[in-house]
Amino acid sequence: MNSIKSSRKIRFNFPTLNMLREDYLAKLATEMLYEIINFLDDDDKKNLSLSCKWLYRVLRKFEFGFVAPYWDPITIEGIDEKLLTLNYRNGVWIDGIFYLIIFSKDNPICWTLDLRKEHIVWSQAPVTLEMNSNFEPIRKFSATSVGNSIYIFGGENIETNKFTNVFYEFDTRTYVMRILNSIRTPAARKNHSLNAIEKNRLVMFGGRCLTNEKGNSTSQEMYDTQDFFFYDIKEKTWTSYTDTSNLPFRRSSHCSIVVNNDLYLYGGKQINSNSTSQISQIHDDNDIYVYNFPHDNWHKYLAPSPNGTAISTFLLPINWIATSGVSVGRRKRSAIFTMQDHIIIFGGYERDDWNFENENCPWEFIKLLAPEKCNWKHIRVKNLPRINCIAYIGEYRSETKGIFVIGKDREKKPVIGWIKDSIIY
Repeated sequence: MNSIKSSRKIRFNFPTLNMLREDYLAKLATEMLYEIINFLDDDDKKNLSLSCKWLYRVLRKFEFGFVAPYWDPITIEGIDEKLLTLNYRNGVWIDGIFYLIIFSKDNPICWTLDLRKEHIVWSQAPVTLEMNSNFEPIRKFSATSVGNSIYIFGGENIETNKFTNVFYEFDTRTYVMRILNSIRTPAARKNHSLNAIEKNRLVMFGGRCLTNEKGNSTSQEMYDTQDFFFYDIKEKTWTSYTDTSNLPFRRSSHCSIVVNNDLYLYGGKQINSNSTSQISQIHDDNDIYVYNFPHDNWHKYLAPSPNGTAISTFLLPINWIATSGVSVGRRKRSAIFTMQDHIIIFGGYERDDWNFENENCPWEFIKLLAPEKCNWKHIRVKNLPRINCIAYIGEYRSETKGIFVIGKDREKKPVIGWIKDSIIY
């Protein structure tokens, strides 16, 4: 679990502050200024933000990562837009370059998008299959990267529509792809999560599987799993996590991210045998689960109560952490990323506010969790469209001062653009 800083608060003595030179705080390094702000409680931050426009912007930047964010839509030439919406979360970012491997009945193609360039265009190149590799065209797989390698697991066979547990490694330097023959390979699945841990392991959670995997289609039923696997890259071995007592509930189409030594997991969907509607399949669970690798244990951040207060943890397990603040909601196919020590949930198909005609435009909010303070906040992104599915999201880039997003709307049309800040202090 991330260490929790001291709860001791230091209050600004505003008369003393007023006696300082007016540019004293402005001359401090940003890191030092943020350290000072971090000791303030909410009332002090509010008072400080009201003292001048510059400090208001500093406090907004500290709290949310943005001062006044807005949506900047763009059009990128060079690719059939349908390919972006059909290949949900199949891409990987490596050093500012986005790699999207698209399979077909013939050889796969690798599409790239270089965000380091001023003019962004799609480029493509054929993928070379290693000799003796039995190529299987797939979709709805999961991918992650370690160094210059992209690892691809599972999905659905394009030709047969059957689930698969095929395991590929793609070298971004040579554009050569090969099948990995691993030990104790997990069952075939789709819509699972796959993340990298440091430089030697992968971690996989959940996904949608089939009962009676080797039987005929009439005897098979789909179900969502809570499988938790580790893959050792050097040993080429999969290991199943056997302690199921604290595992997150079964799910697929969830989002996940590894931050330092923690795996964060949120949302998704679970098959509801009584209904086939999109809403009813969204998971009831709106908590965030965290797996700590060094301590080999799970804990979770409980979502705030409807009135914004922290849920009482009296008699609850020690690994359940109450949070306060705004509601994060229940959603699938959302994005999760980090910015300035915050865990951010963004977009997706939300269950708790299905009425999109709401004039308050709830889809314009991104939700931010401060793990050390156990508090949720939100900030509105002006003109942010309704993105029902976040396919790919790039980390905040200092060069562009924004976050790059590819998703799709309710009509499954591509939504591409940046979340940028309209005010740079």
